[in-house]
Amino acid sequence: MVNLGSNAVANTLPAGGALAMGVSWAMLSSWGVSTADYVLYTLVSGIWNVFARLGLPVLALLLLATVGRPGDGLIAAAAAGLVLIAVPAVGLGLLVRSESFEALLYALVFIYKGGEVVKSSKRAGNFVTCEEVAEEIDEAAGTKGAGRDALRFFFLSRSANSTVEFITG
Repeated sequence: MVNLGSNAVANTLPAGGALAMGVSWAMLSSWGVSTADYVLYTLVSGIWNVFARLGLPVLALLLLATVGRPGDGLIAAAAAGLVLIAVPAVGLGLLVRSESFEALLYALVFIYKGGEVVKSSKRAGNFVTCEEVAEEIDEAAGTKGAGRDALRFFFLSRSANSTVEFITG
């Protein structure tokens, strides 16, 4: 939960990294985490992230430089690693984009239009998709993609158990 909340803030707002630290602190302190533990958590995760992002590629380059020309075994291992990363990523992408994929985002969503609740019925075909809400936000903002980003931030900043209300024109 801490990762979802802080990543949503860090990736969507200007100066998001600093704000995300505030979100993490607020969440962890509300759960009883002490200041010392939060500082330790921040330092360890920060150092690990820097090492993973910068240290591991440098280590890989040093390994390749010392080994010389890579042998068949190293090339096969690299190819297998790429396949192990690419296949699940492509599979997940296809699954999410497929027509039959459905995911429960929130238990209860109310959409208000003109001050009245829009009655939804999946059987009757009377429902509003996230795509339609995103398009309406795009039109109101005058920017393509604003709706997608706003919905992503909106859903990531709330619990799946909460009631969600959208009020539209």
